[in-house]
Amino acid sequence: MDEMAALCAFQTSPGNLSGTRRRSPVVCARRVRGSTRGRSEKREGLYRRIGEYAEHFLKLSKLEFEAEQRATRELRERASAEKLCRDGEMVPSMRAVECGEFFSETIVLFSLKGNERIPGSLRFSPGDLLDFSRAGEEAYGTLLERTSKTLKVVVESLNVEVSGDGWRVDRGSNAINYERLCAALEGIIASGQSASPDEVINLISGTFSKDLVSATRKLLCSGSIANGDRRTIGAGKLEEQAKQPPTSSKKILKQQAAEVSKTLSSLSQSQRTAIRSALSRRVTLIQGPPGTGKTKTACALIGGYVQMRGTPILATAASNTATDNLLEGLEGLKVVRIGRAACVRENLRWLTLEARIAKSRSVAGLRAKLRTAERGNNSRAVRQLRAILFQEEKQAAKKIISGSDVIVSTCGSCGSELLDGLRIPTVVIDEATQAAEPTTLLPVLRGCEQLVLIGDHHQLPPTVISEEATAQGLDVSLFSRFWAMGIEPHLLNIQYRMHPFLFKLPSEMFYGGKILSGVTAEQRPVPRGIQWRNRAGALMFVKTESPDQAEGTSFANSREAAVVGKLVKELLNAGELSAEQIGVITPYSGQVRAICESLEGHGLDAGKMDISSVDGFQGREKELIIFSAVRCNKERRLGFTNDWRRLNVALTRARRGLVVVGSEDTLSADKTWARWLRSVHDHECSVSEEEFR
Repeated sequence: MDEMAALCAFQTSPGNLSGTRRRSPVVCARRVRGSTRGRSEKREGLYRRIGEYAEHFLKLSKLEFEAEQRATRELRERASAEKLCRDGEMVPSMRAVECGEFFSETIVLFSLKGNERIPGSLRFSPGDLLDFSRAGEEAYGTLLERTSKTLKVVVESLNVEVSGDGWRVDRGSNAINYERLCAALEGIIASGQSASPDEVINLISGTFSKDLVSATRKLLCSGSIANGDRRTIGAGKLEEQAKQPPTSSKKILKQQAAEVSKTLSSLSQSQRTAIRSALSRRVTLIQGPPGTGKTKTACALIGGYVQMRGTPILATAASNTATDNLLEGLEGLKVVRIGRAACVRENLRWLTLEARIAKSRSVAGLRAKLRTAERGNNSRAVRQLRAILFQEEKQAAKKIISGSDVIVSTCGSCGSELLDGLRIPTVVIDEATQAAEPTTLLPVLRGCEQLVLIGDHHQLPPTVISEEATAQGLDVSLFSRFWAMGIEPHLLNIQYRMHPFLFKLPSEMFYGGKILSGVTAEQRPVPRGIQWRNRAGALMFVKTESPDQAEGTSFANSREAAVVGKLVKELLNAGELSAEQIGVITPYSGQVRAICESLEGHGLDAGKMDISSVDGFQGREKELIIFSAVRCNKERRLGFTNDWRRLNVALTRARRGLVVVGSEDTLSADKTWARWLRSVHDHECSVSEEEFR
């Protein structure tokens, strides 16, 4: 098959190499071919099919973006400032002061008057985009650091005098990834017959059908696959295409894959098998159940690709957290992280493109001259220096990126102009089951010849809020669709996270008993501060039967929140675990607020703990997890608490101890929960609220 440059790439605005939220032009980077005269009907059908595929996902992406914008607008317009503040969406009347620079951008410190504490229920985390406004003035930035009393924000574009009182700070919305995605899809449509698609994008678009996605959604939601029910929808027809090596490098890959895999002696057999296969295949799926080392496997695989191909490898994930985990595991390779440095974990920021550019002597010198000109109000010199500095930064960026073994990025940042003109044949996407299919196109469209998707379709799917887009399959990941069509995932079958007693039941319930434990009970001693009810310890179910309360579109349960508060207090009093080692998760944002209030009622700083929705905790772990199920009602309605994939995530975050607080009567209305509760009783892990007191 003919090869070409990447189909398209999004252009960011000049003057900001890490991307902005401003709309930028679309440029399609393609190899223009000769006349279309004489092309076969088969090839004409190929172009038509790719265009229809792009148009479908362009429509769904627009539906989702509009739903997100509408939800944000309605929240701010309809809810009172008091409710927004209580729900952790906004902080009013903050004082701002400039407090330094973050590379070439301004840092602003926000605090409340009188040295007041910021509410622990505030739903802002480092890397979040924030909007701040005051009397008609507006600006936005990225949260760099949060303490109990301050918010440290990197301001992207400071066109107002920020110092002073009266600032309202809201959670922001990110339009740049949507703009990049639209640009990519529009570029596919616009390229029409002037380019021949790469093998991987041809495989992706050529195997798509709306009926297939609908059937995949039903199969995943039903939970029938949890016990190893391997029903494929596409009759396995895709496996033969996926296992073929890329045409351009078939001989090289076959010769070297076996040699590289011999160097991976520190990995498990299932990890080595997955890597050896991925080194020579066109498309590979690697399924990593909780704690089985998905990211470790991904990093070892990337190292193998560097040895074999000698070209830049693109390592990506849907979220900044997952991308940082990849970055951390690539020690020893020449890596660069693109995207906003403020969104990157602090100990890894030295590996970002911004940090690397800042070390350039020429760039540092020009920036110093620019600051001097700005202080002297020399507008002409400022304009000239900014133009020179932009070109110098651009050249430095290209040199750094082209000289790297691995480019690490979120899927969204793969649309940056920084990668324009660079053909990247190998793409590895971690946590791929959390990414909507069009999101994975941005790295693929850089000229991908080999694609590896690593994830677990037995955990939560991509988050989509548009009901119409969901109904048409936007919440089905590319990984899940390929699985449904018969590409057999390589299963990583040894978990290294949890106390073996904790993982025994999830292995049986969600993976047909195929996942073994690579750690012993002695390696995961149960935490002090809880009177564990069975010999094995590590697991407890606290039965409560207090009704849940509706809070807008969410739910809360004040009694469960009180139990959680008491549990955390006793754990911290025992002195073994710190607040940072305990995670509290729940399916509902309303319960997050209720739990924060309960903790503060016990004199604890909720801001020091991870208190999150189940969806927000996927991919993370803590020494001890407390899960509040919330739902308790006469009708025994569970809402989305009954999603078996959400339960899988909730039960598999803890390393040494798990406490579930909930209504046995309501939870047992769901067959998956009922099975878990039967096991809890069989192992004598259950305790009533009265006994717990």
